[in-house]
Amino acid sequence: MTLATVLMAVVAATGTHQRWTTDNGPIHTWRAGAAVPSMVVVYVHGYRDDADSAFEGHGLAKQFAESGVEALFVVPEAPQGPQQRVFWPDLERLLAEVARAHGVPKADAVLVVAHSGGTRTVKAWLSSPRVTKVVLLDGFYGDPKPFDAWLQRDVELVMVGQATYAKAEAWLRALPASSRAKVTHHAAGCSHMELVTAGKWIPRLITAPPQIPAALGAGVFGPLSSGAGPRYT
Repeated sequence: MTLATVLMAVVAATGTHQRWTTDNGPIHTWRAGAAVPSMVVVYVHGYRDDADSAFEGHGLAKQFAESGVEALFVVPEAPQGPQQRVFWPDLERLLAEVARAHGVPKADAVLVVAHSGGTRTVKAWLSSPRVTKVVLLDGFYGDPKPFDAWLQRDVELVMVGQATYAKAEAWLRALPASSRAKVTHHAAGCSHMELVTAGKWIPRLITAPPQIPAALGAGVFGPLSSGAGPRYT
């Protein structure tokens, strides 16, 4: 794949932000310090957004900083609607591009966070042994079979649902107990977009263990329910 050479880096007191363009659209990365951490968190935006509008419009750098997690956060391009292709169907190629741009080895394991229609991209990645944790932010859409197969491995799935909550609960009830024990499900108590714009969920869900519900506090987003106990180690 031929890659564009445009690379922008912004170093600020709160972290280092880079954006560059590829044949598969722009990629944003953010990290807290000058050094590149070995841990990688990939955030996949949902429909009606692109990588640029999600990173800037949703204040992702601030949310990543507030997590306190020492990681390289990656925001690639993803479909803006159901008719658009998945830009990065091969996670290995995305990680190789990020490693090339930063001059570091590819990450051994990644935490993937996806909002809404971003789940289409995530499903394409579930066959990768590098994907050990997934956070779905109102993203339980489409065929759940890829998640059924993925949950046979030693993995963790955290879901927060608003529009998708009832569907995900029904799916959870039908899962074998061994798979269900690897899933945590919370009711959002906020709108579909507030999940990613309000700055409450993302910083707390990417910690291990997730800081829920105490970190949010009663009344912030309303009651939280769990389909199974937390399984972060």
